[in-house]
Amino acid sequence: MTEWMDPLTGRRYRFTSEGLRKVRRHVAGRLAAELAQASTMHEKAEAAARFWAEKYYGLVFPLGFTKVIRGEQVRGQVLSSAPVVELDGSGEFRDEPLQGQPPILPAGEEAREALLADVTLVRAALINVLLRQRGIDGARLDAVRLACLTAPLVDELSEAGLRLPEEVDDLIGSVLRKEQAPPNLDISLLRAVWEAVGSAEAARRLPEELSLVVVIGAVQRVKQYVFDTPGLNEIRGGSELLEQITERAGRAVAEELGPEVVLRAAGSQVEFLAPSPQALDGTEWVLRLRRD
Repeated sequence: MTEWMDPLTGRRYRFTSEGLRKVRRHVAGRLAAELAQASTMHEKAEAAARFWAEKYYGLVFPLGFTKVIRGEQVRGQVLSSAPVVELDGSGEFRDEPLQGQPPILPAGEEAREALLADVTLVRAALINVLLRQRGIDGARLDAVRLACLTAPLVDELSEAGLRLPEEVDDLIGSVLRKEQAPPNLDISLLRAVWEAVGSAEAARRLPEELSLVVVIGAVQRVKQYVFDTPGLNEIRGGSELLEQITERAGRAVAEELGPEVVLRAAGSQVEFLAPSPQALDGTEWVLRLRRD
C-alpha cells in the first residue's frame, strides 16, 4: 500500500492499488488534455511544465476543504480530518479547483513526503539547466524537457490516447528502460540526475564538477513601507503591487528558461535555477530582474 504524509499537518494518506491507479489515470488525463492543445515541441514542453508547476497544485490544494454545488447554492465542506485517510478510488477527483477530492499523487517510496509533481519538476529543472550549460537548446532541449515531464505517467498518457513525439518516446526509453541512447546527448548525465532526485545515495554519486546557479531576488524595505504607510487601503494596494512585481519576474524567468526552473514567485521574493549568473541576452540576472 502506497502512503503519502502531508508535511504540514502530519496527516497520512494511504492508497489502495485501485485508488493509486485511479488517481494516476485522472492526473494523466488532465495532463494529456493540456498537451493536446499544443502543437510544437516547445509548446508541448511549456504546457507540461505549466501543468505540473501551476495547474496540478491548484487542483490538489487545499487538501482538507472542498465546495459542494447544489442548484444555485454553493457551500464549503470539510474533508476528512482523521490522522489517517484511506483512499480507495471511490470518490471523484477534481477537474476544477475545490470541486471533488484532491488528486493527491505521491512520489512513492523514494520521497515519502513529496508529491510526484515535486520530484518531476526538480528533475526537469536540474536537467534543463545542466543541458543548457552544455550548449543544448532549442527543439533538442524541449524534447528532453518533455520527456522528463511525461515519463512518470507515460503508460497512463498512452491509455488516455496521447501519442508523444517519437524522439520523446526514445528519450524516455533511454532514461527509464536504459535502451540505446540517442546520439549527441550525454544520457549518463540524465540517468544520474534522474536517480539522484529522491535518493541520497544516488545524489552522492553525482560528479563533483556539476554546478548551477540559484538566483534569489527580493523586494527591499517591505517592512519599512508597511509601517510607514498611514492607511490600510494604501497597504493593501502596495501589497498587490508587490505581488504583481514578483509574478512578473517569475513569468519573465519562466518564458526564458522554462516554468520548471522557478522555485518560488510569491509575496516579495522570486527564486529560480539558472545555468549561469547571466540571462540569455548576457545581462546579469540581478540587473535583468531590476530592469524587468
